[in-house]
Amino acid sequence: MCYTGEEFALFASLSSCMSMRILYALLFLILPVYKALTFVALSVLRFFRRWRGKYHWFDRIDDHVWVGGAPLEYFGDLPYLQRQGITAIIHSAPEIPRYDWRAYKKENNFLFLRIMDRTSPTIAQLHTAVTWMNERIKRGEKVLIHCALGKGRSVCIAMAWYVYSRKMSADAALQYIQKHRPQAQPNHWQMRRMADFAEQLKSLSTISLSSRKIEISSERNED
Repeated sequence: MCYTGEEFALFASLSSCMSMRILYALLFLILPVYKALTFVALSVLRFFRRWRGKYHWFDRIDDHVWVGGAPLEYFGDLPYLQRQGITAIIHSAPEIPRYDWRAYKKENNFLFLRIMDRTSPTIAQLHTAVTWMNERIKRGEKVLIHCALGKGRSVCIAMAWYVYSRKMSADAALQYIQKHRPQAQPNHWQMRRMADFAEQLKSLSTISLSSRKIEISSERNED
């Protein structure tokens, strides 16, 4: 049997729709299981770290910035964070189980960035994060940045903050964070993204400075 071009296109379209529906159905079934397994894994790691007493789940980097793993209500993390004066949260781990962040959202002090595990934040996400942090830290807020374990994605966002606010290089920012959180260890691709971010900020700063010099020169010529 031969198909016309239109019939073939319709068949391909229906097949594609059917495949997408099957994929969405599988994801719908798998996601709760994945989140449950993630919760179990995080809990086991948490117990192990508490038993060894080597690393903290949350670490204070400076007066306004904390980096950590996912808050787990079973461990009483939210009351602990409140006692530490944490008033704003950046959540960068879509795979973790949901926790009660309503109090932070109510104050517009909750930022969710969808960054999958082992991947790098986009340049746009980093700009969003540092702009958001800048607004809140100027008001005296304390910001927790967390992913699942507080080793990669959250560390990248913290690095971006120090590159942006203190003009550090990506390597210097990481070293500064590791003094307070030794387990901070972004992967190779995440470090490349941070180097790109630092280079972009440097370029933007150079362009801004050049524009300012041109403005000053024009003003003098007019005088």
